[in-house]
Order: sequence, then structure tokens, then C-alpha cells
Amino acid sequence: MAERTVQRAGMSIGLDGRGRPSSAVLGPVQAPFKVDLTSIAAKRPTHLPAWYRISSAASHSTVWMVAQAFASDQDDQPVMRADPEIVTAAVLAVLGAFEDLVQTLGDYHGKDPTKRC
Repeated sequence: MAERTVQRAGMSIGLDGRGRPSSAVLGPVQAPFKVDLTSIAAKRPTHLPAWYRISSAASHSTVWMVAQAFASDQDDQPVMRADPEIVTAAVLAVLGAFEDLVQTLGDYHGKDPTKRC
């Protein structure tokens, strides 16, 4: 497909001695090119952003938060033990996980998440 696109533009692809593409040719002008995947890969993050990896701490602590926030009364009915410190810690953990996720996705896509669109 790339070769057809080049040909539709009136250009051709020059080949090296081994028959590999080595340049773009337009009339008498020849522009050499080299595909260097190593340097391209080196500029990318070493891992893809992963929702699970980044947010798992917050999602797995949900069970812990519920267990800490609720108890049973004498009739074995659930009652909430509204401990502000536990609720605050849980909220901060979730917000921190989302902050990490947004930063990681921004870094991966080359965007600064602190700037407004």
C-alpha cells in the first residue's frame, strides 16, 4: 500500500544492493531514508499504560474500605461506622490512582495533563 501511494505521487522507491528500499526518488532527486526502529522504540515508554496496573490498588482496597466502614449491630443488621479517617484515606487513594493514570496516559501520548485543552 505504501508503494502504491508513493507511485501515485509520481515517485518511486530506490533499492539498495540487496533489494531493500533505501530511498525515495522523484525524477533526478533521490532522498535516502533509513528506518531505525531502535531509536523510535527508545523514545517510547517501556510499558503501555494499563488501567488495571495503575488503578488496582484503589479497586482492591474497596473491599477493605467496606469492611472497615460497616459493622453489624446486636440484631446482626449492617450499620455504618462512619470513620472519617478511613473514608478520607479511601478517597485519597482513589484520587491518587486516577492522578497516576492520567499522568501515565499523558506521558504515553506526549501530552501534558496539567494543561487545559
